[in-house]
Amino acid sequence: MGKLETPFLFDKSVPKELYFKVKRRLNLMGYGAIWLPFSSLKNDTPEALLNYCLKRNIKVLITFRKSLLDLRGVKVVIPNKRARKSVNKMIEVLFTKLRDC
Repeated sequence: MGKLETPFLFDKSVPKELYFKVKRRLNLMGYGAIWLPFSSLKNDTPEALLNYCLKRNIKVLITFRKSLLDLRGVKVVIPNKRARKSVNKMIEVLFTKLRDC
């Protein structure tokens, strides 16, 4: 098995349980995800997040913070209540945004 493509970054505002459920499904499909507390980034200012995403070729940032909506260069996803209830719906939202990149 080769290296997984990692186009998704989950912010620290995303619950750990949701991250692990989605990551397990993404790994089965050949994709990876990073959760911000497990990353090498200690500072979570918008500029630092944008630089981290661009450096690692991350295209989609998943967060529950509305203050990050104005980031340029990366697609920001704030999952709605429908997507929070099911892993399949969350994956649908993520790949829809990834396709738009």
